[in-house]
Amino acid sequence: MLKKFRGLALVAVLATSGCDAGENAGPPQIDEMAREYAATSLNGETVSLESLRGQVVLLNLWATWCGPCRMETPYLQSVYGEHKDKGFEIVGISMDTGDAEDDIAMFVDEYSVTYKILHDPTMQGMELYQVLGLPATFLIDREGILRWMRYGPIPEDDPDFLQALNDVLACSSSIKRSWTRKTWRPRSDTSTWRGRERTRSGSWRTPTNTDLVGGLTSRLTSLAPSRGFNSRRARAA
Repeated sequence: MLKKFRGLALVAVLATSGCDAGENAGPPQIDEMAREYAATSLNGETVSLESLRGQVVLLNLWATWCGPCRMETPYLQSVYGEHKDKGFEIVGISMDTGDAEDDIAMFVDEYSVTYKILHDPTMQGMELYQVLGLPATFLIDREGILRWMRYGPIPEDDPDFLQALNDVLACSSSIKRSWTRKTWRPRSDTSTWRGRERTRSGSWRTPTNTDLVGGLTSRLTSLAPSRGFNSRRARAA
């Protein structure tokens, strides 16, 4: 009964969060937003691509009965182990139909898979991403844009895949560094970051109320002469 309820809940999520048939006509396109998609974990938790925004995501559609899927899984696991500390996620979604949770769990144990494994018993992902055969893999950047895809297995050390992955990770890291630099607001005597100050000596301190009041007083004093001058001119007129 619980498994049937999970299946119905997943269908409801897909029906409400996915795009309509007109918007998904034809295969997905590179440099366009990845199609919204959700599936359930073996624990019954619903996970969507949108919830992973901010991570580089490798979406892999597979099945336990798929020979090429079994061949590429060890390589995907090695890729995940190498890049997982860079904000990289692999989301493997099984297209096994029916009550296949036990088979999927055995697959995960057999191949020592540590990346996210989800289940789509209705195979909604195959229709959504226009997949005719498994496996199929889609590389999505931190903003949710599709950057690379492959219908069929990814050979070990495939140069096209590695180039695309490295480009997306490098681009994402550059964006994050740029954003971090913009959070710094240098002043004449100190640098500030998240409410703290770094003095010229390099030490950090948190501004006190006295500092804040003193800074406000100095600012008002610096503005006072010009305002007074303008007031006198206004009275003279």
